Amino acid sequence: MTLKEIIMWILIILSMIMVFWYLLGNSPTFEQTLLGILLTLSVTILIKLSVLETKFRFLARDFRIHINKK
Repeated sequence: MTLKEIIMWILIILSMIMVFWYLLGNSPTFEQTLLGILLTLSVTILIKLSVLETKFRFLARDFRIHINKK
């Protein structure tokens, strides 16, 4: 696991804890819980997009190599 994945899983677990804590009462406000969920989603999307961008760079490189061989 990379550091990005570890951070992502930690945030997912923390947001799940906040949701359950909110549902059980005596907890953070709805806005604070929502902020935790949105932060988790934002970081997760950024991590997934960075991985996708890296894959596209490799794909573009492969196409350039293929075109130059002809």
